[in-house]
Amino acid sequence: MADIAADRRALQALHQQDLADVERLFPGPAYRDVLGWIHDYRRPRNYLEIGVNLGLSFALVRPETRAIGVDPVPNLSQPVAGRIFKETSDVFFARPDLRNIVDAPVELSFIDGLHSFEQTLRDFINVERLAAPTSLIVLHDVHPFRPEVATRDRHRIFWTGDVWKTAAILKQERPDLSLTYVPASPSGMLLVTNLDPVQSSLDDRFAEIVAAWMPRTLPENTAEVVAGFARTANTEAAVCAYLSRFSDRPASA
Repeated sequence: MADIAADRRALQALHQQDLADVERLFPGPAYRDVLGWIHDYRRPRNYLEIGVNLGLSFALVRPETRAIGVDPVPNLSQPVAGRIFKETSDVFFARPDLRNIVDAPVELSFIDGLHSFEQTLRDFINVERLAAPTSLIVLHDVHPFRPEVATRDRHRIFWTGDVWKTAAILKQERPDLSLTYVPASPSGMLLVTNLDPVQSSLDDRFAEIVAAWMPRTLPENTAEVVAGFARTANTEAAVCAYLSRFSDRPASA
């Protein structure tokens, strides 16, 4: 029991250090603030969230938005408007009536599910199929600040997994996409638009891409993983200026 208590204290000490580093490295508004600004600016007709967890980001949905969340084990901290599917994203995307469920095209999506790059990539592929070119997909956890929080298996309270690889893959494999990094606490986010719902290159080469990226490790200078992206500040003015460059409302399919 003493060893367990000591391990817990050590884990909590690491977490406090991680939180202090997040505050230092990612100043200003957090990712939920940015997501809230996006909801308020775009006023999406519909919204899809992969990885609901406590429901804090799902609660940002506007009353007029038709919202769907997917999480096999949601742990909602408050009542939420919208429909929650208690299943994995792979099961959800395999539903034969999927397009009717989400009322495609989906105008805004947030991917914050299983923290492995291959699952996040698969989620992106599936979400893009339901989108319009002017839809917006938001990826979370694209900028881990140290290797210990970016492991494939979880060893700390603060954990991003290797989702950063998904962002790098999109940049390398899909130059047609518009990719913009926002340095929002605690681990950055990537805004993706100029989508192509019939583009299949990622799906066609999925196994090859995963095999190539699986052994790659986080650079010692972790800022390198986001250095090549366009960048928008995590302020409401900057985010709204970014959004103003794109159509507010995709055309219905």
